[in-house]
Amino acid sequence: KTVSTSKRSFVINRGRLDEVRIQQKRAFSSDQASVVARAIEVGPQTSLWEVEDPHLTVPFKKGELVSLSTQTQSLWANILTVEQHEQDLVKAKKLAALQQTDWLVRGAYMYNFSATTSQVAAQEKGVRQGGQLEVLYHSWFKLRPLALRYGLRFDQEQEVISAVNVTIQTWRMLLTGEVVWHFNLGQEHPQDYYVAAGMALGFSNSQLKDLASKFGPTAVFPHLHFGHSRLIRERFHLDFDIAIENIIALETFTAGIKQKSNFLNAKFGLGIRF
Repeated sequence: KTVSTSKRSFVINRGRLDEVRIQQKRAFSSDQASVVARAIEVGPQTSLWEVEDPHLTVPFKKGELVSLSTQTQSLWANILTVEQHEQDLVKAKKLAALQQTDWLVRGAYMYNFSATTSQVAAQEKGVRQGGQLEVLYHSWFKLRPLALRYGLRFDQEQEVISAVNVTIQTWRMLLTGEVVWHFNLGQEHPQDYYVAAGMALGFSNSQLKDLASKFGPTAVFPHLHFGHSRLIRERFHLDFDIAIENIIALETFTAGIKQKSNFLNAKFGLGIRF
């Protein structure tokens, strides 16, 4: 809390309420030095200590992190303990920085590599690809590496069928959620890898250019992610993400004909957490 001008005594934020007593002897250590001192004045929440050895002065500065120990004989061991405490403090600060994020805005490129649609022949299928935008809230569980993300998702896909010269535009609006497990929280460098699994529910609308349109409920189950997150500035993290997902659409044409589709998509995403 403070150091005397003579450098022989100092005050700490511990007193009678912390079981400090007059003439009590303790070792005080930083990562640079360790010294034995005796309590000469004790208040309810603070106490004044004097260095035991008359040839030594207080090796600490006001505001410095100092460890108190009953081990007054092994001063070198006390210094090593303080070093470990400071390393733990650094990791805790990095962990806190990663856990300050509340929102994730993520965009992704989607490519379909497998599709089955009722009443559609294989030669009538084409290349399907598109984009995706998600706005998710990032919530931490008490088990710190585990987090929950949930929010809104919007998809836009286009399928080009060259054999019949048809383009199909598909839009989806979904509620989505995923459970995320982070691997490297609290490391010296504020970055980590994560895996996630989740699902989404909503509606899709497909427009066959100049032909017909269809609309109906859609489910995404499951979607699986593997990603890498880096701190780019305070409270802002850049997420790189690859994923695979299965989409089930139960759409009905305006003429009343029902059609079921299954799509297996690969995704490459980039997001900002803040």
